[in-house]
Amino acid sequence: AQGKSGRGLLRNGLVVAQLAIATVLVIGAGVFVRSFIEILRADLGIKPDGVMTMSLELPRDKYPEGEQRRNLYQQLLQHVEALPGVAGAGVIDNLPMTGSYNSSRFQIVAQPPFEKGREPFAEWRIATPGYFAAIGTELRKGRLFNAKDDAKAPRVMLVNEAFAARYLKGLDAVGQRVGFGDAKSGSSEIVGVVANVMNEDLDGLQEPGVYLPFAQSPSSRMTLVIRAPGAHMRIASAVRESLAALDPRLPLSEIKTMEQVVYERRSPKEVMMWTLVVFGAMALLMAAVGTYAVMAYAVAQRTHELGVRVAFGAQVRDVVRLVLSEGLKLAVAGVVIGGATAFYAGRWVKPLL
Repeated sequence: AQGKSGRGLLRNGLVVAQLAIATVLVIGAGVFVRSFIEILRADLGIKPDGVMTMSLELPRDKYPEGEQRRNLYQQLLQHVEALPGVAGAGVIDNLPMTGSYNSSRFQIVAQPPFEKGREPFAEWRIATPGYFAAIGTELRKGRLFNAKDDAKAPRVMLVNEAFAARYLKGLDAVGQRVGFGDAKSGSSEIVGVVANVMNEDLDGLQEPGVYLPFAQSPSSRMTLVIRAPGAHMRIASAVRESLAALDPRLPLSEIKTMEQVVYERRSPKEVMMWTLVVFGAMALLMAAVGTYAVMAYAVAQRTHELGVRVAFGAQVRDVVRLVLSEGLKLAVAGVVIGGATAFYAGRWVKPLL
């Protein structure tokens, strides 16, 4: 009897463990599904539909000076903007949501300085005036770059809302000056505040960032951003022809839609979500089968006992209630243990949500 009782406890323990694991996986799958739905609904800070991107790197031996780079990109943008179906075009050195950006320490001019060596970092990107309309990042305050912000003009910059909220709280951001690096580098005036853009992990819009005008900081490697609703899939060949007319030896690379860029950042989370959904469903099915098997075996072992109960006047519903109550105890124990485990495990998966 003791052996049978021990085997029964082992079977019940395995069922409870199965139910606990299934509960953890099902709750995890539900959390990831909800997180993924929130990603789909989130404001990205850009409008990726109808936008094509392509990278171009100018050889430094042929385009060593800023003026040569400015001229090439300016002429290319003029060609691209004249193409049929193009609603706007610009260039930026690093696309948003790709994990690529530059960062530097900075100080707010005319404000109490940050402790030396502990100055905060800010992400910065180089962009042309037309980039913001092409990518769909909205202006919140002030103005965007324009043609007057050239190499001879005073240095200017744009900041995002996160930068203004964190470092210029209580101040009018427009008109403030920010210096990067050491004091000898000079400072730039903030002329506008633009919307935040979702980070590469798709989990927030909080990273402070700034934009510098391409005309004042010309880079050799830039990415074309072209808004051409309904025609963006066919625009690459036309851009190649325009580029060949300026310099036939320059190749385009990394040609993809902005929607594809967003999907590449989103797909790992989607794969993880579906993996958990599948494993959760399988675990739940196995736990249900295991519970049924244990209860069926228990009933078979107790056939004589149940027969005696019926002989002494027990109703069928009483017998059914007795059997189901034992199964319910196992289910409740498994769900409670699994729920508690999922709650404490939540802190480990929080960074992924």
